[in-house]
Amino acid sequence: MNDICYIFGAGASRNALPIVREMPDRISEVANLLEKSNFDFPVDDKFSKELGVESISEIHEVFLADLNWLKHQCSKHASIDTFAKKLSIRSKHYRDKYANDLNKLKAILSCFFIIEQTRKPIDFRYDQFWASIIEDDISNLPSNIKILSWNYDFQFEKSVYDNFPNDQILSIKDIDQFFIPFEL
Repeated sequence: MNDICYIFGAGASRNALPIVREMPDRISEVANLLEKSNFDFPVDDKFSKELGVESISEIHEVFLADLNWLKHQCSKHASIDTFAKKLSIRSKHYRDKYANDLNKLKAILSCFFIIEQTRKPIDFRYDQFWASIIEDDISNLPSNIKILSWNYDFQFEKSVYDNFPNDQILSIKDIDQFFIPFEL
């Protein structure tokens, strides 16, 4: 039996998450949704004080501004990866300015993807994938198969938990055949 390695990367979650050219519009959707939402923020919030802001509503406003910044950067660059590389290179020469922007990019992009993945169902192709390789449960994953997930999102991880009962899988990290280089 030949060894097989499935690699999930850019485009693997196409039906759930935006591709490069759709990013600005999808970021706008999230920003509009958050802007129009009528959140009932507590008046006295200890968490906001620890962050050095007056209230959670101030965090909300800053986050919306950061989403608009992300949208602008997505529109301005060939891809968000290109922008991140640019910031990474510049941060080596101008540490504070660009290192802060790179950290901001990582944080806001991560938040955006988390929000998007809670709004959208898992890409249906993951169900097709599992149905094609699993007989009856995760313990019967063919031994010649390895899976590498190399993506910004956690669609693969969500699909594992969606397809297998919790008592069959304690943690995706416990499965020797899965390789996930990034952790949320």
